[in-house]
Amino acid sequence: MPQELDPTLVWSPPVEEVYVAAEERLEPRDKKPYRRGITKLPKLKTWAFRDVVLVPAGKSMFKYGDPRRKPTREYPNILGGIIRKHFPGIVNLPTGGRDVAWTWKHYSYAEDPSGKYENMQERVVRHFWKYFKRAEGKEIACDVILHELCRVRVTGMHYEARVQCVRDWHAERKVWMSKADCRDTLMAPWQYLQHPPQYVGEDRACFLAMVIWWTSREYARKHEEGKQKRSEMGGGSHVLGSKNLALTLQDEVSKWFLHSFVLCYC
Repeated sequence: MPQELDPTLVWSPPVEEVYVAAEERLEPRDKKPYRRGITKLPKLKTWAFRDVVLVPAGKSMFKYGDPRRKPTREYPNILGGIIRKHFPGIVNLPTGGRDVAWTWKHYSYAEDPSGKYENMQERVVRHFWKYFKRAEGKEIACDVILHELCRVRVTGMHYEARVQCVRDWHAERKVWMSKADCRDTLMAPWQYLQHPPQYVGEDRACFLAMVIWWTSREYARKHEEGKQKRSEMGGGSHVLGSKNLALTLQDEVSKWFLHSFVLCYC
């Protein structure tokens, strides 16, 4: 990751800012677009699904032990909230130096400030299993799957953070942008710096380090490669959103049983 500001880039807001639309459809509107508020974790004291059992479904997914006991907020949503809540910011690397906790591995380098757990990885895992139960006899398999889910979620969290920065900056100027437009748009450092992600909080040093990377030549190169790959796909990479395949299939089975039950008694 780059460690210094690129002097060729603009890091401070201009004295007089004039919005120039890249395309006609991105012109400002009459009012600011709707933006979803902060998503908080449900309180454990009032969480009525602590007895819901998660069962391994493949190598990187869970399904519910009892499909009828479906939580109001499903486990991917809860996990995402926990990972953001315990984001360690900048961590000390075992090889020397410091870096943003870009990956799940980086969470293992951060000490738990409460001292209750060995590191932030363990804290995330323990916190998650307060919301759900592991399938009996499959506790180790459940933990392995959870670590794999965390690995993917942490990487995705940072990816979505940059996209949200783009959307928020334009929304402040009454410009609505689709997620696809936001993904393909790179901004100047001063634009990113106005909208730190929720999970970064007041850690300005961490956010500055993130923006240094997002505005680096190496990131721009990788961004163009990803953009090219997406254009060659001819469509979205997935259509399930935050719900994984196992939960989608489980929902379909539940709907089928419900439909059959209704037909039998009509």
